[in-house]
Amino acid sequence: MNKLIAERDYSAQEISHLLLNIPLQEGTRLVVAVDCRLLAQHARSYRVDEDVHETIGSYRKYLERNDQHEDITYLEYLQSYNLKTWRRLATQAKKRVLSYFPRYRSMESSPQFNDFCRVKLMMSHPHRSPEDLLAVDGQRFDCFAAAYKFCREQHHDTHADDHYGLPETNELRAEDDEFELEAHEEPVADEDWHELARMLPDRPLEEEDINMLGRRDIDIDYD
Repeated sequence: MNKLIAERDYSAQEISHLLLNIPLQEGTRLVVAVDCRLLAQHARSYRVDEDVHETIGSYRKYLERNDQHEDITYLEYLQSYNLKTWRRLATQAKKRVLSYFPRYRSMESSPQFNDFCRVKLMMSHPHRSPEDLLAVDGQRFDCFAAAYKFCREQHHDTHADDHYGLPETNELRAEDDEFELEAHEEPVADEDWHELARMLPDRPLEEEDINMLGRRDIDIDYD
C-alpha cells in the first residue's frame, strides 16, 4: 500500500542556529523552547566539523541551581529569570513565551498520559531530580499520574498556569478575546404606514376615522 511521506529540508544555517541555541527570529516577546522528554534524552553535545562540544540545557541548569534558588519552580526560572546568570528579570519585563516539545496527550486513556503528568509536575514543583516529582507533600507514588492526581486534589489547581493544558482536554483552545463585541442597534426611521399600523385595529374610539383603502364604507358595502 502506498504511503505519503512528509519531508522537510533543513538548511545548514538553520541547523547551526539550532545547535548553537541561536534564535531563528526576533520579536517583541522572547520564546524559550522547553524539552519535555526524559532527562536522559536531552541533547548534551553537538559536533562542529571534527570537534564535539558539550552543552548544558536549561533543565539541567535548573536541577543544578544554587541553594538560594531552592524554592524556585522550573516555570518561574524559564519565564522570569536570566537563564545564564539566574538574575530575576525587571518587573516591567514581560514573561517569556514557552514553546513545549513534545506535547503529550492529556487523555487519561492515552499511553502518553503519564508523561503529560510528569511535565505538569516538572513545571510547578521545585525539585532536584525527576524522581523527586514522584513525592508530593511527603507522600511517594509509583507513577507520575498518581502523583499529579494527588497534587490536584491537595492544591486545587493553585499553581501558576504553565499553558501546557489540562487533563482530559483533546486540544489547546484559544484564549477568550480580551475585548467583548458590542452590539449596536441602528435607529429605524418610521414610515407613514408604521404610524397607521399602530393605530389599527385597536385604535381608541375618540380618534377621528381614517379613510383607508379597503376599510371605507363603500368598500365594506361592496363586499
